[in-house]
Amino acid sequence: MCTDHIVVYHVRLDRLNDDLYRKIKILEKPANQWLFFGVSSPGVEADSIGLTFMDASSYCIGSYGDVMVAGQCVVNSYRDLPSASILQPDLYVQRAEGDKLFSQGDEVVVTLDCTAHTLRIQSSMVDYTITIQRQHYQGQRWVLNVNFGGGDHQLSFVD
Repeated sequence: MCTDHIVVYHVRLDRLNDDLYRKIKILEKPANQWLFFGVSSPGVEADSIGLTFMDASSYCIGSYGDVMVAGQCVVNSYRDLPSASILQPDLYVQRAEGDKLFSQGDEVVVTLDCTAHTLRIQSSMVDYTITIQRQHYQGQRWVLNVNFGGGDHQLSFVD
């Protein structure tokens, strides 16, 4: 759990180019506070305010719908996501901006496929796949990377 500051959470994988499948339950998330799920290299350095999602090795998606690929924003907000990636459009439009993709009570599945070079992130609202760039194909080690916004957040791994 974290209170009123930014936390970056990393889970190391055991082997080089290992696939990853993790299911995470959001037990507590303040409304309209952002939350990013993705992967990055194990040695990722936080920026001046403690974030890692803008690192050149980071691939992730945030609760506002912003998508980062190798540290670059490729989708700016939930308004720009492909409609095919939104699973429950009626409920999606009812959610607050900061909770569009991930909200308290949701389960988020993060799947890294090192053979297909993709990162797939799923919740009750979204199913989105990010293509890993060629420079990260070979010799890349990965960690699960979660960035929290302000307020109390609590997550739990689900078997």
